[in-house]
Amino acid sequence: MRSERFGERCGEMVDDRKERRKYPRFDINCPISFICFDKLRIGETSDLSQGGMRIQSRYILFTGETYDFTLVMNGRSISPKGKVVYLENMPEFTYGAGVSFIHISEDHQNELNAFLSAKES
Repeated sequence: MRSERFGERCGEMVDDRKERRKYPRFDINCPISFICFDKLRIGETSDLSQGGMRIQSRYILFTGETYDFTLVMNGRSISPKGKVVYLENMPEFTYGAGVSFIHISEDHQNELNAFLSAKES
């Protein structure tokens, strides 16, 4: 989250944000799905890391709630459970959400790590 404050000199902005993420993020668009109100919802990632993702969807998610996601990477699916840590309104009736993975199987974590490692090179 970005935090700014006015500096000592007239109008100077001081950027107080610190990178709190444990893993690097990659700008990757992958299709995702999740269940909300007993209905299958879809969206896509706008960035992805070993610890979470930022998604965009036409469907609202709720901050603090956990969801079972299905994420498709190069034709293979993984199913992390994630908690929504922030939500933002986007243009054209879409929402952006930051999701922190709270559970992912070891096999799916290995697939995610391999996928992201390939993007690094």
